[in-house]
Amino acid sequence: FLSLEQMPNSITFIGVGIISIEFASIAIKSGVETHMIHVDDEPLKGFYSAHVAKLMDKLATEGVQFHMNENTTVIKELGDNYT
Repeated sequence: FLSLEQMPNSITFIGVGIISIEFASIAIKSGVETHMIHVDDEPLKGFYSAHVAKLMDKLATEGVQFHMNENTTVIKELGDNYT
């Protein structure tokens, strides 16, 4: 992600962990349509839930689209993109 020469039009991060939150924050501030998929409804387990909720709200306000309780089973290459 950090070595991309050009940002894509949209990007999806699988898992809402500390690293993907950082990357999503960079992506959304760069004008990239940003999605985050998480297997359950508890992102950033182990962190204080009130702070996590504030962070999620802030990112959602900035445009990050969260898809919670989604289980990713397959990633397919589709031309120059993935689905």
